[in-house]
This record gives sequence, C-alpha cells and structure tokens, in this order.
Amino acid sequence: RVVATTRDGDVVEEETHEADVVVMATGVGAARGIIASSPDLRDAAGLRGFLADPDPDSDDPDSSGIASTSVIAVRLFLDVAVTLPCKSNVWGGFTLGASRGSKNGGVEGVTDTVGTEDVAGTFFDLCALHDEYRDLKKASSDASDDVRSVIEVDMYNAGSVIDLDDETLVEMALRDILTACVRDVAPEIQDAVVVDSSVLRFKDGVTKFAPGSAVALPRTTPAGLERAMFYVAGDHVWQGPGSHGARGLSQEKALVSGMAAADAAAAAFGRIAGEESRRATSTTTTRAPARILDVEPDEPHVAAAKDALRAADALEAFLPRPPPGFPPLF
Repeated sequence: RVVATTRDGDVVEEETHEADVVVMATGVGAARGIIASSPDLRDAAGLRGFLADPDPDSDDPDSSGIASTSVIAVRLFLDVAVTLPCKSNVWGGFTLGASRGSKNGGVEGVTDTVGTEDVAGTFFDLCALHDEYRDLKKASSDASDDVRSVIEVDMYNAGSVIDLDDETLVEMALRDILTACVRDVAPEIQDAVVVDSSVLRFKDGVTKFAPGSAVALPRTTPAGLERAMFYVAGDHVWQGPGSHGARGLSQEKALVSGMAAADAAAAAFGRIAGEESRRATSTTTTRAPARILDVEPDEPHVAAAKDALRAADALEAFLPRPPPGFPPLF
C-alpha cells in the first residue's frame, strides 16, 4: 500500500494506492523526500545513504551519503540547418554569461559574466538522433520562421545558474556553449536565430558521484526491505561484480536498473522462467528475463590500471596503519 500525501497550506490531502509491488524510480532529490516521509523506508538500512550528509573526506563508511546536483536541459529550435560533426558531444570550462553583457536576468548576485567554469555538460544534434526531427534540414528555406535544426544543450552541476530566467539560459546555450564549441566546424551557427526553445530545470535531481560514495548506494532490493516487495531503479543503484558494466552513464544505467527492478519483481511472483516463488500459481504466465546488452570490455591499458589498483588495495589491507602524523603508504 502506498499513501501519497500533499500539503497546500493547512489543507492536507491523501491518496491511497493498493499495490503488489513498488518500484522507486526517481532522482536522488525526490527519493530523499520519499524516504524521509516514510517510517518504513527511513528505517531500512539499505536506504540510509539517501539521508546521510555526504562527506568525501571521511574514512567512516557510515558517514557516506548520496550527493545530488542540478541539471538544466535547453532545447533550441534554430532557423538555419546546423550540421554538427558528431551527434553527441561533451563540453566544459566555459565562462557562462559572457554573451549577455550586463543582462543577467535580474538574479541577485550574478555578475556580467557568471564565471561558472565548474558547469559542464553535453549537447546533441536531435535531427540526427530523433526521427521526428530527421527531415527538418530538408525543409524549405523560403519561410523565415522555418525550424531547420534542433539541438539540445544539457548543463550539469548547474546550481549556480539554475535560477536564471529562460531567456538568459537560451542565450548561454546558443552563444556561450554551442557557438564557442562548433563555430570553426559549423560556422552557420553564428547566424542562427532561435525560433523556439524549451528549458527544463532539475534542481538537485541528478546523482553526483564521488569517491567513496559506492558504499551508500542502494541495491535493487534494498537491505531491510527484502520481503516488502520494494525495489529501486535509477542511476544511483549500486552495481557490483556480475552486474551491467555501464556504471558511469546516467541515462543508460537508469534504464538498465529499471529492467533489473522489473525482473526482480516478476521473479518474486514466479513470472520469470525458471524462478520459483510461493506467490506463483498453476496459471501464472512466465517470460524470459530482460535482455541487456553488455558494454564493450575495458581497453588493455584501462584493465591493467584497474588490476594494479585492486592489487594495491589488497596489499594495503594487510599492512599496518602508519602512526599518527605519518602519510599513508598508498
């Protein structure tokens, strides 16, 4: 049973949903709120990482927490056909706001150049990736308001600019990021005009991974909730030996963890072929587990570096700790 409570001033409304299975498929920020408001989830050992304050400098595993960061997605509909050499691209290190001059959206504390070199992200040629936009570059150029290109710019670690208005963020995406990145290989971007745009903000909605945070990540079936039919999906789900290898790509990992949660729930009801369950009946239909394609194996030099790190960790575990004031051996 899931009870959802909404509060608007003094008015409190509750909705009750009867459910055999619950899958929490949310970002870190939403998951933190859900867990904090539920005594059963709050007490589960496998979910405590959501409520702990992340401390990357601490050696105490119990002090580790799951951090989150803000993301902005800006979709630009442009009046010229911009051809990017690569469909998917990564950017970083730019001074956002330089193209705006003194216009800063009226946000207190924002200077002429926002100066947020810590903001980074990706941009995508959606005409090459999405079927709905594939033929836009073939459209007639007679109409001045024709959309000829659609490019999406995502900004990660964007807490310093997330409160800027849409107009400012669109200008940043077009001039400070896209034009700076591709003007030499796609000079037409310098003449592009934004015909339409959309801006989506996800405040503290995306996992911010840090060294040592793995111990705080929940399993698909969190510890303490093994019989609750409660599962977790998202890029923050722990992945250890034997699991899918894409541990750094948020969107792919979120999709794969959703498949794993669905398989776990189906298996609990005997709906996965070869899996026994006391909940299954003679009429229970079964299916094969979700087919998940594995990632390519590590390149030789990456595999060698990982092996060396594991060997160093194993050696350090057998060596005595140095006296106070002495640096660690590794």
